[in-house]
Amino acid sequence: MWETITHKIQGSKTAADVLQAGVPIVTFPQPYLRGRMAANFLTTMELHTIDPLVAASSCCVASSVADYVSKALRLGNDATYRDKVASAIKERSYRIWNDFQTSFEWARFLVRALGVSGVNDDELAIEMGYEPEAWQEDEATAKEIVKEQKRWRLSQLSRLVSRLEYV
Repeated sequence: MWETITHKIQGSKTAADVLQAGVPIVTFPQPYLRGRMAANFLTTMELHTIDPLVAASSCCVASSVADYVSKALRLGNDATYRDKVASAIKERSYRIWNDFQTSFEWARFLVRALGVSGVNDDELAIEMGYEPEAWQEDEATAKEIVKEQKRWRLSQLSRLVSRLEYV
């Protein structure tokens, strides 16, 4: 049933609208992209650097249904905490709307996925006019992006193999 609900709602637009308004949200990432966008937005904002008590993983990204309920109740009932999270979101939401790293990472992914040779990351950045901000140069963030790209590529290969097995 949960997948049916998230399939109909498709949370990326809703999450974007809510975060742009500076309103805290709670999300429970799902296997498909449409069920992970809010978590990606929250991770991009790196709320933990503003206040360790409002880290994306501790305030807004649930690991289970029970955790989701617990986080939603805390944000709903604790006005001080909710205000702290909202303030952190307002301070960092520019990272979602002005994130040129996303375009660069898509280009990097396409270069690798299509097997384009002779183009390294530095040349690609120059060609695109991309210069990362200090917060985007974090090694952990870069590794997470590459990990997500690999996961996506494997899922696409898996879908292709299952289609071929069907034929």
